[in-house]
Amino acid sequence: MSERDELLKKIVNDQRILSEYILKKRKIIIDKSKNIFESNHPPYLLIKRLERLGEKFPEEIVCKAILEDRLYSPIASIVHEIRGKYYENIIEDYLRKFNITFRRGRRNKKEPDFLLDKYLEIDGERISWIESKFFYGNKEIHEYFKRKQFSHYKRYGKGMIIYWLGFDIKENEFVIKDFRFFSKNFPHIKIYDMGYSGRNFDEFLKILKNHDIKAVIDVRRYPRSKYKEYNKEYLEKILKENDIEYVWIESLGGFRKGYEKYMYTKNFINGIIYLLNVMKRHFNILIICRERNYLYCHRRYILKVLGEYFETIHL
Repeated sequence: MSERDELLKKIVNDQRILSEYILKKRKIIIDKSKNIFESNHPPYLLIKRLERLGEKFPEEIVCKAILEDRLYSPIASIVHEIRGKYYENIIEDYLRKFNITFRRGRRNKKEPDFLLDKYLEIDGERISWIESKFFYGNKEIHEYFKRKQFSHYKRYGKGMIIYWLGFDIKENEFVIKDFRFFSKNFPHIKIYDMGYSGRNFDEFLKILKNHDIKAVIDVRRYPRSKYKEYNKEYLEKILKENDIEYVWIESLGGFRKGYEKYMYTKNFINGIIYLLNVMKRHFNILIICRERNYLYCHRRYILKVLGEYFETIHL
């Protein structure tokens, strides 16, 4: 199975877990002797609820829960925002490509993502709105969203719902589509990484332009180099001149005693959250460090976390 297929499988499984969690109550088992919890609940959500009941957990356990919970953790919440914005942008680009005018809905007024100025005919149906869902559309999750959102959209007429991860439902009230409406290949969100060792600076800049990189994330703990171009101050200046944002995240830097253990600290978690907030602004980001091969660099741990959500590409 390819890396892309593995990623898609993880995402679909996430949505199935979420569907089950929404619809069912599950038993919680706490094993205080091991200072861990066992439950079918999303781990970070469980910890927060138990903390409100007076339970206390060490930083390491909380951070492990954040990294493991791909549904409700602070990291997962930002990823959901990134995914939502990214896939809505694909729809927006599609509409603009065919000169279809629209306005964006306002969520607080329970409006769909896109309200079309004129009807659009899809599969013989005239639709007046489009809703984007980065979910797998099974019967249960569809009924949940129908009660929560879709029922409010009927006042605008018939609409189309995009379940990006596919669906296995039959529905006459709405037109249902998946990613194939836009493309034969699933449009994964990508994160790039690169070690600059052995690359001259012109080659480095060329790679950034070829991949349309909008932000460079420097994860060196000490952003200095014997080559002046890769020193923080110079790099920041040149990238700015090329309309690329430079971001140094010291809390993701290496040269720490046991980086794998360091991952279970608030500093590391905050660094990942900072990185994701940059990604929310730009989408196309590149993580850089000195070591050419990421397998011999601490950034492999960073990519392990991000690879749970996005496709990682090594340049």
